[in-house]
Amino acid sequence: MSLEEVLTTYKQPIDEKQAWAVCYQCCSGLNVPHSSHGTASQVKDPSSILLHRDGAVSLQREPHHDNETDGPLVPSTRDHRAAEQYLTGGRQSHS
Repeated sequence: MSLEEVLTTYKQPIDEKQAWAVCYQCCSGLNVPHSSHGTASQVKDPSSILLHRDGAVSLQREPHHDNETDGPLVPSTRDHRAAEQYLTGGRQSHS
């Protein structure tokens, strides 16, 4: 699920602790050498930042020269429950 999907679905910003964690992991991802396919990680917008169920963050890869892309490692969804579960770590909300 991308950061954009989480923000849109949950209709509120992530908290400061989550934001710093995302920033740190994005910077770490940018520091990884390019793959043998010649793809580079770039953060173009919040949809470029992929949030995984285990809390890991990865970056969407740039398209290959043959227009293939490395897709997200976690299925994309706009389901409110999925976003809420991600942000709350599976704890039930009282809303």
